[in-house]
Amino acid sequence: MNRRDFLKLGVGMGVGFAGSKLISSNNSSALLDKVIVEFYTGHSSNTYYFDSQNSHIELPILAEDLSCDVCVVGGGLTGVSTALKLAERGYKVVLLEAQNIAGQASGMNGGQVLTAYECGMEYFEDKFGDKIAKQLWSLSLQAIDIVKSNIKNYNINCSWQSGTGIAAYKEKHFAALQEEYAIMTEKYGYTQVELYDKPQTRTLIGSDQYYGLLYDRFSGHIHPLNYALGLSQICKQKAQMFTKSRVTEIKFNQAGVHHLTINGKHQVKAKFVVLACNYQNSLFAPELAYKVVKFDTYVMATESLSPSLAHEILPNRMAVFDSRNIMNYYRLTEQNNLIFGGGDTFGKPDVPQVQKSLYNDLINTFPQLAGVKVKNFWYGADSMTLNLAPNFGRLYDTVYYAQGYSGQGLALSNLAGQIIADAIIGQSEKFDIFAAIKPLEITNIGVIQQAFVKMGSYYFRMKDYFE
Repeated sequence: MNRRDFLKLGVGMGVGFAGSKLISSNNSSALLDKVIVEFYTGHSSNTYYFDSQNSHIELPILAEDLSCDVCVVGGGLTGVSTALKLAERGYKVVLLEAQNIAGQASGMNGGQVLTAYECGMEYFEDKFGDKIAKQLWSLSLQAIDIVKSNIKNYNINCSWQSGTGIAAYKEKHFAALQEEYAIMTEKYGYTQVELYDKPQTRTLIGSDQYYGLLYDRFSGHIHPLNYALGLSQICKQKAQMFTKSRVTEIKFNQAGVHHLTINGKHQVKAKFVVLACNYQNSLFAPELAYKVVKFDTYVMATESLSPSLAHEILPNRMAVFDSRNIMNYYRLTEQNNLIFGGGDTFGKPDVPQVQKSLYNDLINTFPQLAGVKVKNFWYGADSMTLNLAPNFGRLYDTVYYAQGYSGQGLALSNLAGQIIADAIIGQSEKFDIFAAIKPLEITNIGVIQQAFVKMGSYYFRMKDYFE
C-alpha cells in the first residue's frame, strides 16, 4: 500500500489510531520539552519567506462596478498564472483576492518545484493507460519549464537552485527507488535522474540516515513568495488586480454573464469565471467540497548556517524529501538557512508537540545541527484529493477551477494557469486530460472528511514506524 491508497484503510484505522498514541508518547521526552524552550526562543511566527521577501506589490481595493471577459477569484499562483496568460492574449481580466497576493499556500510552501505527481505515475497508467500517462508526465515537465521560463523571461529574483532528491529512509525503500529509476529512464525516457547507493548518498547528504537517493537535476527549488510576487508584478501591468476584495457571492448564469459581488457592495460581470481559491473554492460551488480535504503543513527555518556546515549537510544544495509516507523535507536557502518541514496534520493541531517533533526530526537527520536556533516556524493550510491527483474541472461550461495539488502545487499551479487559459480560448485538449481525473469523494461534511483522512495518516505513521 502507498500514499495514494488513502481510501483503502478500513482494516487499519483502529490500530493506526492506537499506534499513533504510542508514537506521540515517544516524542514527549525531556529532551523535546527542553527543545521547545531553548531552541525556539525568539523565533518569528512569520514565514521565512515573508521576512526575506525582496519586493512588495501595491494593489487597490475594488471600489467600482466592472465588466470583463474573465474574472479570476484568488490571488495565489493558480490565479495569477491564469490571469497573466489570458491578459497576454488580449482578454480583459479582473483578479480578485480577499487578502494579500500569495498570502496562503502559494507564498509559504516548502519551495520545491517537482516533476510528476504525488499519486505516482502508476496511478495514471492503471486508470488511463500508458498513452495518457505519458502525456501527463510530459505536462509535469512542462510545468517546470513554465516556472523556469517565467523566471528568465520576467527576470524574477527568486533564488532558483537546481536539483531535488528522494532519499530512501529504510533499506527496503531503496528497491522502490531502483524500480522508479527504471520506469523513469526506460518507460518515460527521462534522462535527468541518477540513482545513488548508500555510500554515494552519504557524499551528497551529510546524514547516516539514508540507504540511497534518486536525484533529479531538472527539478529544483525557489523562494516561492518572491516568485509569486515577481509574477504578480508582471501580471498587474496587463490585468486589473485587486486585494482586500473578497468575493461574497457569485450568481452563476448557465447561458450568460456571471455576477460576482465583492465586499458585499460592488459588482463584477464576467463571461468566464476561474475559481482559484484552493480548498475554499467550495464557498462558491459547494459541490467542490466533496473533492478535496484541507490539511496543515508545518515548516521551520533555522538560523543561517556557516558555509562549512551548510556544505557538510547538503554539498550540492538540492532539496530533499524522504521516502516515508509521512515524510520530512528540507533544503538550503541562498543565505544558508535550512528550511525543514513535515508533521502534516488533519484537524486541530497540537502546535507545541509539532514543534518538538519537527526539531527532533531535524537533529535525528543531522546530529551536527543539535542546538541550532530556529529563526522562523510557521504553518498553513493546503488541500489534497483522496487519490492525491490534482483536480481540475468545469462548471456551467464557462466556470473553471483547479485545486487539490496534494503538495506539488508550486509547479502544477503554473501549468494550471496555462491550460485553463488555453481552454478558455478554445484549446481544451490538455485541460480535458486533467478534467478526466475524477477525485475520490466521500462527503462534503468537513468533520467526517477530516476524521477519515486523519485515521489514514495515523495508519501510514504506523507503517513508517514499525515496518
